[in-house]
Amino acid sequence: MVNPKIDELSMMTYLSQFPGAQLKPGAPIKTKGDASLVHVYGPGVQRDGLDTTVQKAEFTVDAREAGTGAISVRCDGPNGPINVDVKDNGDGTHSCSYSPKRPGAYTIKVGLNGQPVKDSPFRVNVTSGCNPGHVKVTGPGLAGGKLGETLKVEIDTRGAGDGQLAIGIAGPKEAKIACDDHKDGTATLSITPVEAGEYKLDVKFGDQEVPGAPFALQVYDPTVVTAYGSGITGEGASVGKPAEVFVDASNTGMAPLEVKVTTPNGETTVVELTPTGQTNVLSGAYVPTEAGVHTVEVKFAGEAIPNSPFSANICDPSKVTLGGPGLEKAIKDADNVIDVFTEGAGPGPVAVEFKGPQGAHPVKHSIQPVGDNHYQIHYSPHDVGNYEVAVTYAGLPVEPSKVKVPCIDPSKVKVEGPGLQSGILVGEPVSFTVDATKAGPGVVDVAITDSKGEAVPSTITQPAPGKYKVAYTPTESGPQQVDVKFSDLEVEGSPLTVVVCNPEAVTAYGPGLEKAIALEPALFTVDASKAGEGALGLAIEGPAECEITCKDNENGTYSVSYIAPRPGNYKVNLKFADKDVPGSPFEVKCERAPADATKCIVSFNNDNQGLTVDAKNAGGTGLLEVGVCGAYVPARFVSVQHNGDYTFSVSYDIPEPGETVISVKWHGQHLTGSPFTVITAA
Repeated sequence: MVNPKIDELSMMTYLSQFPGAQLKPGAPIKTKGDASLVHVYGPGVQRDGLDTTVQKAEFTVDAREAGTGAISVRCDGPNGPINVDVKDNGDGTHSCSYSPKRPGAYTIKVGLNGQPVKDSPFRVNVTSGCNPGHVKVTGPGLAGGKLGETLKVEIDTRGAGDGQLAIGIAGPKEAKIACDDHKDGTATLSITPVEAGEYKLDVKFGDQEVPGAPFALQVYDPTVVTAYGSGITGEGASVGKPAEVFVDASNTGMAPLEVKVTTPNGETTVVELTPTGQTNVLSGAYVPTEAGVHTVEVKFAGEAIPNSPFSANICDPSKVTLGGPGLEKAIKDADNVIDVFTEGAGPGPVAVEFKGPQGAHPVKHSIQPVGDNHYQIHYSPHDVGNYEVAVTYAGLPVEPSKVKVPCIDPSKVKVEGPGLQSGILVGEPVSFTVDATKAGPGVVDVAITDSKGEAVPSTITQPAPGKYKVAYTPTESGPQQVDVKFSDLEVEGSPLTVVVCNPEAVTAYGPGLEKAIALEPALFTVDASKAGEGALGLAIEGPAECEITCKDNENGTYSVSYIAPRPGNYKVNLKFADKDVPGSPFEVKCERAPADATKCIVSFNNDNQGLTVDAKNAGGTGLLEVGVCGAYVPARFVSVQHNGDYTFSVSYDIPEPGETVISVKWHGQHLTGSPFTVITAA
């Protein structure tokens, strides 16, 4: 053969058409297969072990050792030939299968190139079988249905083998059931329940349950379904909050449920229902967005349940507003008023409840309409203390709910203390106390006005329940007014007049408040003789801490001396009775003394290669001049470094030993001993 990939069977056909053809010398020729080397194995060729429930009886033909050739497979059953599926796996093996539908003897013949293979034919005995897993149960009746309707269920046992079909049904009551056997392995069940609920349909084949059994059939009756909740009746429902809907189908089998809500404006929404944990009881909610009647339709299996559609009258307590002085506080035994405005809230009654302190008398009150959508609550508590006031509209709480309203009696407030006595000084902190222990839960407020009509700052602390301490510092001389209120009501005796003295009469003068020389005493005087009693406070701020001396001259005046250690800008703070005296703080410029080279101190290093200049007490601003010259050559370099405290480090380098001359000047003046002559070593 020219092409070795073409087998001899193909060539046989080709050569029969061309009998005069000759093989090419040296062409390869494949030998025919040996049927005795073909192996056949698998459950489909075993003598025993198969029954009629087997969907596919499989076996393998392995001709890999037999050479090439055509595989033939034939199966004969009790009633004649049976179709065999043969698949060439492309590797010398073939996968085969057939379906034994009837019991009896089966013969499988396998050949290679028309010759029987080893052990062929194969004798297989197929017995009767029963496989409930192949039974199919279908039909619309499996989904249940409405009470009074007949449920249809189809049963198909074909392919399940031989077995006895058994049918049973259990439910709230016995159901009528009829079976129509079609004599072809199929049957139709007709089930007529007599009461709603869940029925269990049990189907067995060969005394075993078929797949899916028992089947739950829901038989429903819309007439026994009920609905309730705030979203159904409207009671307790309000705009902006979930209105609950419960649907109770516990007395019937389940079926599709639908709850639809239509608002007063005609908008429709569907309520999503979820199980509650109780059998066949579901719940959901919708959130009303407007006040008014909402129509709620409840359908069970597409039919309206009894009393559907429902009308839920939804109110909107958020549209109700409260106001009036009686909402902030109440006065004992007085007529206190709370205003209630209900516009846009829908229809509903106004109610109020008072809860007072333990042992308090019941609160007398009344509710009166005063106009369209406007009501007033009049009430008069007899006991001081905190009251909880809860206003409701259509049975729902009105925000703010449970308002805490204090009831007070300002006539029981007492005030006393030195801060209310004349003779106090401007700038001197003073205080007084407010005793409101018997006045009820209120707030103390104090306003102090000086002689110029300006407000004087004050602080209020509460050292104990109902007791307050008011502290303030007078700012102006003359009469000042102290106004004490309890929860915005004047207490007895308020306002009070208090006369204040003036520390502004303190004066300070002297050169030390204008300028100073570093390291030299600066002097000034403080005259407080006309300011009354008070403590003198003195502090100096600047680049360095100053040494301060203050002498009391025993006549209301003070002599002050201070020494600034370094130049710079300083602030002299003077206070009398903890208040700045006129002109304070005083800004003082401190300067160094004039330069004096004679006060500079020079010290040489041990090797005469450097020196230190101390000019801390030499005045001036720091102009230091240094010149260095060797015996034969000038210095290679001269370095002058300021150490930050008016001392200077000087270093230099002389390349040859000998006498070195060093000139040092401070602000152009030679230091004592300058120029200096030193011997520089090699």
